Amino acid sequence: NLDDVEFKPYDCLKKYTGSVGYLLLLKDNRLCSATTKENWIKIYEKVKTSVDIGENGEKANYKYSISLTLSEHKKPITSMIQLENDLLISASKDENIIIWESTENIFKKLDCLQAHKGGVCSLCQLKDNKFVSGGADGNITLWKNNDINNKYFFFHTINGAHKGKIRCLILLKNNNLCSAGDDGYIKVWKENDNKYEIFWSAQIKNEMISCLCELKNGFLLIGSNNPKNMETANLRVWEENKNVFEEKEIINKHYKRIKSIIELDWGNVASAGEDGVIIIWKSGVISD
Repeated sequence: NLDDVEFKPYDCLKKYTGSVGYLLLLKDNRLCSATTKENWIKIYEKVKTSVDIGENGEKANYKYSISLTLSEHKKPITSMIQLENDLLISASKDENIIIWESTENIFKKLDCLQAHKGGVCSLCQLKDNKFVSGGADGNITLWKNNDINNKYFFFHTINGAHKGKIRCLILLKNNNLCSAGDDGYIKVWKENDNKYEIFWSAQIKNEMISCLCELKNGFLLIGSNNPKNMETANLRVWEENKNVFEEKEIINKHYKRIKSIIELDWGNVASAGEDGVIIIWKSGVISD
């Protein structure tokens, strides 16, 4: 509840098998969730339950309830995005990408794309309702629609972009695409005639990369860990210099793999990991 001075539990949704692997806030403020063991997507909406009358007037109470369950995937979901045209895109370990179309708040399967052998690991929205997927096969595929019935097809594939699973795909502020994964490489791809070509790359040796986040001030934050020592994890701070990145700082505060990094406000950052800890980093200098 953001109305309180401190964060307090507002609602707790417990009906899951396995850990919750992915969350997505839709444009209509409904909440999508997916787990690491189940193969469906749950969509919650905020529902008013009661109204309390106090000295400061009326205060409504709410809870989140399931409004819809999407169950077309055959294996757990790995990533979800919503495009500018409101289509919901979900990717799964079943090697498929499903396009969902919303009609009167009900999502129905519009199309199913056979994507990457071994499973789809990551998705990223591009401009003009295009998107890109990264696979367990180390390939990156770019998808666009035909502008008639929202049917999507691949128009470019970067074969062998990485060796191993591509865990992270983000679009940088300059519209370059940034990818990273199990091979420890961070690669920046520049668009050229509707195709992406390698612009710059660097490797974090002996480490796997689990998440990326670009801050408004141009810093790139990287979650990485040594697969031979899962009890340590690094939050790496890289600084942009002439469209490439240079390592500035390494922070060791998480004790297991970092799964998510987000920017809260100007310079403030939150990181969360498999150690069950959320760390808030102060504005300006990255310090806990």
